[in-house]
Amino acid sequence: VYNFEARNISINEKVNYIQDMLSEMTEQSEEDNIKLGFKFISEQLRLLVSKQLRYSTDLLLTAASLYFTFPAACKFLRELKLIILPHHSYLITFSLSSIDGGFNSPLKVYWETKCQALESHEKTITLMLDEIYCM
Repeated sequence: VYNFEARNISINEKVNYIQDMLSEMTEQSEEDNIKLGFKFISEQLRLLVSKQLRYSTDLLLTAASLYFTFPAACKFLRELKLIILPHHSYLITFSLSSIDGGFNSPLKVYWETKCQALESHEKTITLMLDEIYCM
């Protein structure tokens, strides 16, 4: 049993203990969505106390998907500071770096893996453009 009342225990030690507990709960859980939830909470705790933010591949992919689908929602969530997300300029740089054919980024590997599981009719892409304003 951990004593959170102790005055000489640092925030980082408390966060490490909570992360250890989350890790145990992740291993004990049989449901994938619960495992993902525990991993997400653990990463958010780590980012909360980190001096230098280092995002997992899963968080980068999720944040990029959210940003490129709903940019206003992504910016709103980031501004609320309820969820620690990468800045949109980082997401754009991250996604552009994955376009280079010789660059073996986690994003490229992720999309290649996803594409292998698709049927041929699922690989069709439709690009829809609305109004474009040039200034």
